Amino acid sequence: MIFKRTPPAGEDSDSPRYSYFEQFPPARLYEIDSIQIQQWKKNGLDKVLESIELLDAKPGSATLRIRIAITWYGRAMNANTPDEQFVSLTTALESLLVADEEVSITQRLADEVSALLGGNFESRENIKKRTRELYNLRGRIVHAGMPTSQERLLVLDTIVVNTILAFVRREETSS
Repeated sequence: MIFKRTPPAGEDSDSPRYSYFEQFPPARLYEIDSIQIQQWKKNGLDKVLESIELLDAKPGSATLRIRIAITWYGRAMNANTPDEQFVSLTTALESLLVADEEVSITQRLADEVSALLGGNFESRENIKKRTRELYNLRGRIVHAGMPTSQERLLVLDTIVVNTILAFVRREETSS
């Protein structure tokens, strides 16, 4: 059950306008099955499997950061609203790329995403700008309740998936 609305100060909370009114929606589970695992192996993403399977990854390690990012990506796929999906996707990026809290999260994400996905200077600058815009939207969703659009959600989803894959590939080549 969920609460319909919180009554203003001084109003009766037993009023039908402020009572439990429905069940939580059923959870949608995103399962990693053997077909997905074979697909990852086929695409050379063994680091993804290692990250999921390794239970004692060191704090801050690339392996742990990949696992946390994949977990948040899974939460985005299971979310009940586009806004929840959007916030989970930005959290996936944060957990993957922001280990240093000395730098602005927005700037760090923009720099890292553009470095992983950008080609030439102009492309990297466009990616930085888009990443900053999307991350700033995350703040408006969380703090001001502003809804997101399906278009922005799809753009962010593409960025997150490609960033996770690029990060994994970079880690594989540097190992």
